[in-house]
Amino acid sequence: VMVSEAGAWDAHSCMVTLTKLRLDAPRLRSVTQLYTVDGGGAGSLSSVRDVRLASNAGWDGHLALVASATRRMMVCDVANECVHLNVALPAPAWSCAWSCSTNTTVYVGLQNGKILEFDIRNSSQPTRCLEPPGGQGQPPVHTLLVPHPTARRASPSNTLPQGLYSASTRGVLHWDVSSNAAHEFAAPEGVLCGRGVCTAASLHGGLGVVASLRRNLHTHNAPACHHLLSRQGEEWVTQRVLAGHDSYSVMSRSCVLSGSSSPYSPSLLASGDEATQALCLWNLDTGAVVQKFDSHRTPVLDVRGNRDLVASLSQHTVQLCSADSEYTWEPVRVSTG
Repeated sequence: VMVSEAGAWDAHSCMVTLTKLRLDAPRLRSVTQLYTVDGGGAGSLSSVRDVRLASNAGWDGHLALVASATRRMMVCDVANECVHLNVALPAPAWSCAWSCSTNTTVYVGLQNGKILEFDIRNSSQPTRCLEPPGGQGQPPVHTLLVPHPTARRASPSNTLPQGLYSASTRGVLHWDVSSNAAHEFAAPEGVLCGRGVCTAASLHGGLGVVASLRRNLHTHNAPACHHLLSRQGEEWVTQRVLAGHDSYSVMSRSCVLSGSSSPYSPSLLASGDEATQALCLWNLDTGAVVQKFDSHRTPVLDVRGNRDLVASLSQHTVQLCSADSEYTWEPVRVSTG
C-alpha cells in the first residue's frame, strides 16, 4: 500500500514523503522523500493528489507515478526509495495514470481541466495536451482511468471502449488517445448536470464505468448515488443505481473490487460513506449494500484493492480489510500515520 505523508522537516518546512506499507508487516515501511514545503506544515496546496503504481510488464510494480498540487509530476522507484523523474507542470496536478499500451507513456490531470500526456524517456515537453470541450473555466480532472487489455479479453460481453477516461465534477469523458477527439458519455445529460456533481469514477472490468454523484444540497430528491453505466450501441446507459450512503463535501474515490478466485463471485464497489465515515461495499449485480466497516476518525478519501484485500485511506488512518467469505470482510490491521 502506498501512502503520502507530510512531517516536520525543520522549524520552517516539512517533508512530503511516499511511504510503502508491507501488508504482512505494516510496521516495516520504506519511505521515499519527495519534496519539502516551506511554512512548517503541508496543506491542500502542497499535498500529493494521486499515486499510481506501474502495472506494465517490465516495471514489476516498482515505479510509482505521483501527481502533486505543487505543480509537479514525479516518477519514483519505491524499491530503491528514490525519485527518477520530477517534471514541472503549468498547473497543480490532481490525478495521474499509466498507459496500458506502452510502459513509457503517462497521463496527468490538471486543476485547469487539461490532461497532459508525457513520454517519460523525454519529459521536457508533453507529447500531447487534451482539452475538454467548453473552453476556459473547466473544473479539475480528479480522476484518470485506463482500461487494461486483459480486462477486455476476460469479459466476453465487453462493451467498454479502450482509451483514456477522465472525470471532473461535470462528468466523465472518454478520450480516444489514438486521435485528438473526446466523447462525453458520463450519463444521460440530466443525471450529472441536474442531480449532483461527479466526485469519483472507477472502471468495472471490460463492462462499464461507475460514476459517483454527490448529494444535491439544493434539492431533497437527489441523494448521493453511484451510477453503473455500460455502452449500448453509440450511447451510454445507466444499468443500475447504488445508494445507501451520503456524500456532500468530500471527494471520496471509489474502486471496483475484482480478481476473486471464484468466477461466480459478484464484483463489488468500494467507496466511503461521509455520514458514518466508514467504508462501504456494494454488490454491482444487485445494487445492494453488502457491508459497512468500522468508521474512520475522518471521512474516507481513497480506496484501492481487489476481492481479497481492500485498503481505505482517511486523513490519519489506513484501514486494511480482507475477505473472510464471499460477502463478509474483516478489518485485519489499522495503521495510523
